[in-house]
Formats: sequence, structure tokens, C-alpha cells
Amino acid sequence: MHDNSIDEAEEIKPIDNLSTYLKQTFQIYGRGFWKNIVIVAITNAIIWGAYWLWAKSLFNSITDFSMTTVSLTATSIVIVIFSWILGVLMNGVLIRLTSTIYVDTENRIGFTIVASLKRLVPTIIASLILALIIIAVYFIVSLFMLVPFINIVALLVFIIVGTIIGVRLAFIFHAIFIEGAGPVKAFHRSAELVKDEWRHTFGYLLVIGIISIIISICIYFILFFNSYAGEIIATIFVTPIQIIGTTLLYWDLRARNERCRLEKITVELNT
Repeated sequence: MHDNSIDEAEEIKPIDNLSTYLKQTFQIYGRGFWKNIVIVAITNAIIWGAYWLWAKSLFNSITDFSMTTVSLTATSIVIVIFSWILGVLMNGVLIRLTSTIYVDTENRIGFTIVASLKRLVPTIIASLILALIIIAVYFIVSLFMLVPFINIVALLVFIIVGTIIGVRLAFIFHAIFIEGAGPVKAFHRSAELVKDEWRHTFGYLLVIGIISIIISICIYFILFFNSYAGEIIATIFVTPIQIIGTTLLYWDLRARNERCRLEKITVELNT
């Protein structure tokens, strides 16, 4: 996609402004529309199917006592973990697919899925580390929330600090799925990319988030606020926009922090 994103020396350039960012985001969305929609739809169909089977098993166990509490709990845990892993894999596939469209390299779905699978373990480890960080911060803030007159301040601090950390760690999975970074290195890499561009990153992420919310609301409105159908369709159509937006911003930050040559990128996307 050579719309001012790659110069004559085949080097990615920083995105000029917000309008260019949004234009390129929706250009990529259009070019990979059917692939993105199919990937998200299939992934969510499998996840929703798994939860439907779980709900059916739960209903049957209540009516005929065919499952014990232990087996029900075990089944629930397995389904949650399975859904989570599948969601992580979907993100990886969409991140790599977006990148291949952005730099105009061949986007083979089969290869993209295999490459994402290879990076699944470090991604899961990074996700667990991130979850532990969130739980630890939440626990500390919860303790302060119990103290009168401090609870409001603690909540504000949690929101501010959480936003700062969240933006700095927004590209952990991009570092893993594209650069092949390890789980710990991915945290450092994401923070490094955002370090001198925090306000720029926050602003662009905020805009793409607001646009995603507006589109979701429009979908709900078109469907007469049918929550079930609205959730399904909004998820399928909006998820790619969010991932494309963050991935495009990832490449923008790389271009701002280092020489980002197409030759190197092609190697990254073909391993």
C-alpha cells in the first residue's frame, strides 16, 4: 500500500496526520475486508458454539443431574481458556494480515495462521504477565478504596496510571507476532516505541476507539437495538477496524523511532 506510506527508498515513513491515519486505516479495511470478516466470523462462531454447548450441558445437568459440580467447573475453565487462546490467535492473524496489506507483500492466509501459531506460546505468557500486573494494580487500589477520603483519589490515580501504562503496553502483541520478540522483551519493546510518542499514541488510539464505538452504536440502531444480533454483527465488523488501527499505529511508531526498511519488514513477515 504505497499511499505515501513507503518512500522511493522503500522505507516506511511516519504518518503525516490524523486524516491520513484514518484514510489508510479504512483503505486497509476495504482491501482486506472479506478476509478480515471471515476470520473474525469463524473465530467467534467457534467461540459462541463452544459456549452454547457449555450452556446446553449446564441445562441438561440441572434437569437430569448428569454432571457433577467438579466436571461443570472443569468444562467451564476449559472453554474459557480455549476461547481466550483462539481470540489471541485471531488477533495475531489479523495483525500480520494488516501488515502484509500495508507494505504490499503477499498475504497468504495459511502461512499467516501458521506463523501466528508459532508465536502463540510467548503471546500466552505475555498475556498472563499482563493479567498479573492488572490484578496487582487493582488489588493495591482496592485496598486504598477502603480508606475514607482516599478512595476517590485512589480511583483517579488508578485511571490515570492505568491509562499511561495501557498506552505504553499497547503493542506487546505486535512485537511478538511481527518481530518475534519474547514475552518479556515484548513489554520493553512496546514501551520503547511509545516512549517519546505517548500523546500521539494516546490521541490516535482514542480516536479509533471512539469511531469503533460510534459504528457499533449505528449497527445496534439499524438492528433496532437487538442486543444479541447487534453484538454479533458489531463484533464481526468492528474488531478488524480496531486491530487495523493499532497495527497501523505500530508501524507509524516504528518509522518514528528507527529506519524501517521494506526489506527488513518483508523478512519479518515471512518468518
